[in-house]
Amino acid sequence: MFFLQFKLLLFVGILFCSAHCSAYPRLFGGESSGVGGCFVLMAEPVSFLYSPIAIGDIKETTLGTAFDNKFLVKGLSTSAVVIAVPITQNFISALGYSRFGSSVYAVNHFAVGGSKSLTEYIELGVRFDFHSETYGNDDRSILKYSAAIAAKYKFSNDLIAAVLVNEPFSYINNKPPVKPYSDRSLHIGLSKKSQKLQLGISVDMPAAYQPEVTIGIIYFSGLKFKLFSGVSTGPNVFSFGFGYSNDRWAFSTSSSYHPHIGFSPSTSLIFSFDKSDN
Repeated sequence: MFFLQFKLLLFVGILFCSAHCSAYPRLFGGESSGVGGCFVLMAEPVSFLYSPIAIGDIKETTLGTAFDNKFLVKGLSTSAVVIAVPITQNFISALGYSRFGSSVYAVNHFAVGGSKSLTEYIELGVRFDFHSETYGNDDRSILKYSAAIAAKYKFSNDLIAAVLVNEPFSYINNKPPVKPYSDRSLHIGLSKKSQKLQLGISVDMPAAYQPEVTIGIIYFSGLKFKLFSGVSTGPNVFSFGFGYSNDRWAFSTSSSYHPHIGFSPSTSLIFSFDKSDN
């Protein structure tokens, strides 16, 4: 009986943290999770649900899917799909959907936005979100909306600085049964790339918590394979994974490890409908 109560308490605690501590969990998608959630290194379509400039380098219509699980706990999983479409040479639009949770708690997240190169050096991304949230057997859905804006500055092709702001939720109808933490957050990052390596560092400043530092690294093998790893201070999480890509599709898988709660695996699959000119 005690063990059952302990498991229930642990599940509720993890669920509460996953659902309310951050509107956009950092560890999401195979490669993005593998670099510890360092937003300045994110380049997967599904990462648009976290940072709108993640789609800025996409050159053709691309479909991205991902599956993410928290701490190997049944019910703490997210499935997502994002399609990114270049409208012009300098503007990429995106439409995305994700679902998190189980019969106890669930969130449906719809997102629309895009990323535009304003100049040779400056890129701006915007995303608008709509969320439908349900609790247990309560038939009422809690509807809310939010937004994010991000900017990237290219000092050169190898050195990039970026900033991301996630704005807090605004409730359309019912209030949640528990008071959520503030969802506003500011992220500042820097990325440096060489022929074989790309290193990124970000300082994440959630409104309700202490600043966190995330460091991610990607190693390019030159054989269409790449390895990635990352570490974060809030909480102390280590991540690792690998990816493979060709002209039309890419696959990546990774896992993050929390010293007290365990592993959180993530997988992504990306497909490009038009063959890249590169």
